[in-house]
Amino acid sequence: MITGTTKPKIIFTVGPPRSGKTEFAKWLLKNPEVIPTDNTLGLVLIDEDSIRLALTGQRFVQESEELVRATKHLMIKSLLSQGYAVIVSDTHSLEASFYPLFEMDKNATPVFLKYNKAGCTKRAKECDSYDLIPVIKRITKNIQGSDFGIFRNAYIAERLKNGDFRCSAQ
Repeated sequence: MITGTTKPKIIFTVGPPRSGKTEFAKWLLKNPEVIPTDNTLGLVLIDEDSIRLALTGQRFVQESEELVRATKHLMIKSLLSQGYAVIVSDTHSLEASFYPLFEMDKNATPVFLKYNKAGCTKRAKECDSYDLIPVIKRITKNIQGSDFGIFRNAYIAERLKNGDFRCSAQ
């Protein structure tokens, strides 16, 4: 559980493609007591991949990424203003990607997905998503090269063999 006096309104995932970020976010919706949030109406999932598909009909279009991010941030602000807490499923592998979340909620809390690069690559191949393999390599490098020690509150989530997750404070 989060220590301190203020609970987050925003929880966000950190991990490469095929590491289980969205699966974890959906699991957390069913188990909100694992990371208590500051909300009055509940926890809502914002999935950047779903926004991307809704806007472009495709999994990734580089030219649309600015619009995808802007849409995500507007959705977060709208939900927060109504009293919801949000879990944002996205890679968040660079500091620049999560700074806007801290501008909206100084207590935003990251959840680092425990992953194996080879496992992510295997899952990408299993669903014929070979285009994700260089992305997995790049994001893994970004995550390993970042200083994530700056977070006051952070969690590690690990997928269990039964499909459940174990989540612990870092």
